[in-house]
Amino acid sequence: MSELDDKEQDVVMEHIIHQFLKEQRNKLPDNGKVNDNSFAFLEKTTLNLLLAYLLSGESRGKSEIANEEFELLILKQLDDIMDTNQKQFEEIIDLLREIT
Repeated sequence: MSELDDKEQDVVMEHIIHQFLKEQRNKLPDNGKVNDNSFAFLEKTTLNLLLAYLLSGESRGKSEIANEEFELLILKQLDDIMDTNQKQFEEIIDLLREIT
């Protein structure tokens, strides 16, 4: 995917989520109370609002930075492993040359 496609998808997803949030707010009664007598469990409307908020990616920036740092750490570790393997491989080749 190109960067433009990613941006278009983000815009479409934001539009869908905002539309969903608007629909959920419109379903609430005027006084903001939902008469479903729930105590321990979230009623459908609140649960939908919570899910929409979580899906909206308000804290998306932090996770992207963490992902980049994690990727850099993994790449460094892979480079270290490759260097170690190359040195060990060269040692094995040297030992085999000495034997023959």
